[in-house]
Amino acid sequence: MRRQRVRSSSLESVGFDPTTNELEIEFREGGVYRYAVPRRIHAELMASDSLGAYFARRIRHAYPGWKVQEQQNGPRGSDRVRQTAADTISVLNCGPSFVGSD
Repeated sequence: MRRQRVRSSSLESVGFDPTTNELEIEFREGGVYRYAVPRRIHAELMASDSLGAYFARRIRHAYPGWKVQEQQNGPRGSDRVRQTAADTISVLNCGPSFVGSD
């Protein structure tokens, strides 16, 4: 998703995909996250006097969000994706196995 740089002390860039209603935010402290929001929320965010305050007040705990895997160029990026997939499989296969409790 293409993001545009914004003037904010806490947000680095913001993007929005109107076909999926996904808002993507890159934070200055690191990390890129996506949130499922209505179009008006994106418009209100971009029009607000303080993007960071609007995010904290109206988006952070109000809409579902998830961390986005940051893409990198070259072999390191590919290794990172493979490692992430392996970690996901590992997480899915960990934990107690309940066979029966007779």
